[in-house]
Amino acid sequence: MSSRVQQYLLKYAETEAQRILPLIQTRQFKSVLVVPCFNETLQSLERLLQPLNIEDSWLVVLVVNAPNNATSQQLASNHKLLNQLNVDHKTCLSSLISFNQHWLYIVNRSTAPNLIPAKSGVGLARKIGADIACRLIHQGVVRFPWIFSTDMDAVLPADYLEQVIEHPCAPNNCSAFIYNYQHLADAHDLTVSQQLYDIRLRYYVLALRWAGSPYAFHTTGSLLAIHSEAYTKVRGFPCRNAGEDFYCLNKLAKVGKIISLRGQPITINARLSDRVPFGTGPALHSISTLSEPKKDYLYYNPECFDALKKLLSIFKTKKNLTKDYFEKQFEQLPQEVTNALTTLKINQFKKHITQQKLEGDKLKEHFHHWFDGFKTLKLIHYLRDNHFPSLTLNKLQQHRLFQQLTNITANTVLLPAELEKKLASKELQE
Repeated sequence: MSSRVQQYLLKYAETEAQRILPLIQTRQFKSVLVVPCFNETLQSLERLLQPLNIEDSWLVVLVVNAPNNATSQQLASNHKLLNQLNVDHKTCLSSLISFNQHWLYIVNRSTAPNLIPAKSGVGLARKIGADIACRLIHQGVVRFPWIFSTDMDAVLPADYLEQVIEHPCAPNNCSAFIYNYQHLADAHDLTVSQQLYDIRLRYYVLALRWAGSPYAFHTTGSLLAIHSEAYTKVRGFPCRNAGEDFYCLNKLAKVGKIISLRGQPITINARLSDRVPFGTGPALHSISTLSEPKKDYLYYNPECFDALKKLLSIFKTKKNLTKDYFEKQFEQLPQEVTNALTTLKINQFKKHITQQKLEGDKLKEHFHHWFDGFKTLKLIHYLRDNHFPSLTLNKLQQHRLFQQLTNITANTVLLPAELEKKLASKELQE
């Protein structure tokens, strides 16, 4: 076990990772999958596990959790699931069981006084599971060094494990893989809402890629495989009630490559949900309440990404990148971009360049660490709020820059289902 991993597990890992049942440490597994579980059914668990190859010897770390503001119905749902798995929800904090020919390591954070603080939510649940996985990997209980992470609303592809361990980049400074995905609405009346939301997600990633951002990837917790060494470098998942996947990946991108897989997708059940304050469930609810979703739902103006592209083009120069060159190029940026960067405190970064005497690849690396996925999103929002208002779907499709970055023919207006399919295909081509 490396000193960095040892230090993480000693100082930053959750209590559950410090108190793993001795019984599990006498066994051997090839792979480990972390699944937070809140207000879910036994049928959902069975559906999740069904595609996993028994020969891949999976250990599934199931963190059954509830926030301390959960309703009595939500707690009852959790307790019913635990009881169905022959785990006493009142007294048992962790248990290793065999279920449907797979081994489950169950963590119970669903009974007082062990409920999860509401502000920590799914982030803490995912961190508990990933910390346990990390310890077992570095104890040699789990063979492969990847922490797989998904959710209870997912259906995994048959080659789920192979997509990662057989990837040529797996041994080469890769911090995380992100699986291809597709949403499947669980109700017919949510289909259009799901398509409109998927267009938003895929358009954002494609637009970042077109602009040259190194943060052009999906940030969904159910699609992840994280290298355990990289996981410890970023100190695990942040304990947040939403967005833990975004912030974790934002850090992981700074310690290694993030690779988007192009294999068979994970299918995610697009459903209304109040489990988290933002994400797929709340977004679908918001869209479905619009009087005319196809006309009323708005998307970022492509001009925002064109402005981003002008900024990032500074770092594509073949010349030796120096502070003076950066300053000169910065002065030539459009006023709206410099205004946005001023709000992001670009002057602090300029001071950093001077103090560290950065140039060349080091200057570029430090810039992308400073101007990360979060600052990129803040810049887009500044441009949206102050210069380039969002557009309806029809107007978006008629915009020349959208046509350019998606290769959609001018004067073509696609239905949501057609456009979502085209954007998904475009993602896999690049």
